[in-house]
Amino acid sequence: MAFTRKFLAAQGIEADKVEAIMAAHVEVVDYHKEQYAELKEKLSDLNQQAAKVTELENKLSEANNKLSESEKKIELLEKDDYKGKYESEKAAKQKLESEIATKETSAKKDKAFTKLLAEKQYSEEAAKLIVKKGGYSNKIELDENGIITNADSILNDVQNDFSMFTPKISSQSSTAANPPANSSGKALLTKADIMKIKDTAARQKAIAENRELFNP
Repeated sequence: MAFTRKFLAAQGIEADKVEAIMAAHVEVVDYHKEQYAELKEKLSDLNQQAAKVTELENKLSEANNKLSESEKKIELLEKDDYKGKYESEKAAKQKLESEIATKETSAKKDKAFTKLLAEKQYSEEAAKLIVKKGGYSNKIELDENGIITNADSILNDVQNDFSMFTPKISSQSSTAANPPANSSGKALLTKADIMKIKDTAARQKAIAENRELFNP
């Protein structure tokens, strides 16, 4: 039976007491409703937290599986010595690159050195010999444009090491009619160079000074 005013009046309870009892009843009911709402909200929060925990557990399990797979792969790699092979191939590649760079630099130095010797009126044969046998590559310094920056020092070494080819230092410019000479006084000209001299007197003079080129 429902707990109502009619029920209380039927029990012979006075009207003013009925109201007091009903008020107390409503207060108790409201209190329990509030408690129920609070518990329901806490339950919802707990369910959400439980869902997050489950999600984290799943992610943790997935991470552990991936870690296990990675460890197995590492173990296989170590067995096959892939790391050692990689380091070996890397070192070989670096060595090859270094050798190529050294050869390219050496070629640039030889080209610049040959040009410098030609500018200083060395014959082609003399220049080739000096470049090949002189061993100046490590001493030569090039700028970004491929120009020898320590040319004076290198030329000084050439004069000391190859005195038989060193032209005389003169304020007079070297020409076909007035060729540079070595320490013996002979011009550093080839037979072809002499024959190219257009001035007859200068050509005859050069032939006379280089008889060994025309009398094998």
